[in-house]
Amino acid sequence: MKGSHTEERLRRQRNSLLHRVSELYKHRTYLFSIICKQNLNLSWISNKNSDGVETKGYFIAGINTPGDPYTYYCKEEHRDWFEGVAKVDAAPVESKVFERVGNVVEFDKEKEK
Repeated sequence: MKGSHTEERLRRQRNSLLHRVSELYKHRTYLFSIICKQNLNLSWISNKNSDGVETKGYFIAGINTPGDPYTYYCKEEHRDWFEGVAKVDAAPVESKVFERVGNVVEFDKEKEK
């Protein structure tokens, strides 16, 4: 009996964590869509990555920064959040995560000038 109580508690904790991660992903996608729509001349979406490969259920959104593009895989159900963003045949080559963060910081500095 005690083991099943522990298993149930762990299952609830896991489900709660998955729910929080899912909500975080959804919020992050929505915020990125706003950034893209505020910078239509720099942003784009694509069904394919730079190798021409499609990921079922996802599309790629990106924004060109002074360095490499900053890209983000988005769930297909959120495509309408990117309405008005230009569609390209394939996403450009993606940079490394830490380089991407630095590029976004530099991009923000450029916009302030």
